[in-house]
Amino acid sequence: NRKAKEVFGGFMQRKKDASAKVDPAEEAAKQAAAEAAAAERAARAAAEKKAQEAAEKKALEEEKQRMAQAFDKLATKPGLYDDREKEMEPVREKLKQEDQRLDLERNLLNIIDESEGKPQCPDLDDYRVKREKMAWDQEDQLQAKKRILKKLDREKEWSEQDEWRATADQIKARKQDEQRQRPRSTDWEEKDVLKWCQQEIRSRLHRLSCQSPEKENVVAAVVDATKVDGEAIVWVRGERRIRWIELTLKLEWEVGVEGARYRSAQDQIKSAAAGSYDAPDFVLEDAVVWGSFRLPELSEDTRAECKGQWPVVTKQRKTTAAAVDVKSADAAVELLRQKVVLELESFFESLLSTF
Repeated sequence: NRKAKEVFGGFMQRKKDASAKVDPAEEAAKQAAAEAAAAERAARAAAEKKAQEAAEKKALEEEKQRMAQAFDKLATKPGLYDDREKEMEPVREKLKQEDQRLDLERNLLNIIDESEGKPQCPDLDDYRVKREKMAWDQEDQLQAKKRILKKLDREKEWSEQDEWRATADQIKARKQDEQRQRPRSTDWEEKDVLKWCQQEIRSRLHRLSCQSPEKENVVAAVVDATKVDGEAIVWVRGERRIRWIELTLKLEWEVGVEGARYRSAQDQIKSAAAGSYDAPDFVLEDAVVWGSFRLPELSEDTRAECKGQWPVVTKQRKTTAAAVDVKSADAAVELLRQKVVLELESFFESLLSTF
């Protein structure tokens, strides 16, 4: 066994004879087979490329043929937008008539302007711009007339409130006398004091004015109380009071020169009728600045938070073309705002002492 293993192991470990000879015929056959296989692959690739080129050429010819057919159809059928063009013909005719009408308006306005010595509109585009400006001016006039009519209604309401206040004071005095004679009630009595608050605030603030500390001839004035709304209710039982006061205020103010006359709504209407029938933009004659004061909440809670310094907000809305001393006007408006704050605090103290 040992001898057999040695023989077998020697056989496995024998090295190949390096001097063994290769058969030339066998090598030539292998090389010829490899060259034949390469030639076959090249021929196959060339055939595939030729077939692909032929297919692409055929597809291009078909695409050209389809395009030629499409152009032939477009040449023999109506245009794509011909129907739409026919639909637009009445619209174009209407626009043409509108231009003719505007041109006639322009010519008539030029005749009027020439007679009044005003500049004329040389072409239709300039007239369109001027016409638009005239429309905006008419809108401003309409809004001004609406403001005057609303002021007229408020002034009528104020007159009624003044009459009501005189009657209400008499009724209140009579009720107080009757209550003194009757036994004290144990039920809560609810009183709506909103009308009293509206009348009191308006009587204190409307036409409140002051001079500018910068220039004495510049005056700021509250010309309208456009909004005094909200709730004002007092519950009374004997000497006890529970109050619910929550009001919203909006006041209109104007700045003008000293001696500028305050005009009521009736005065403004008369002023327009005496002139060109254009509604005045301002309540004061020769006013230069217009704006508003706003107080979002007039209540006991707000009073406690601000400690009597009511947060009245100032808003400037419009300035006339006249030269304005901005510093003097601003100083007058700020001083007026401070007076409004003091009057509101005085009003609240009067409210607490009255109800």
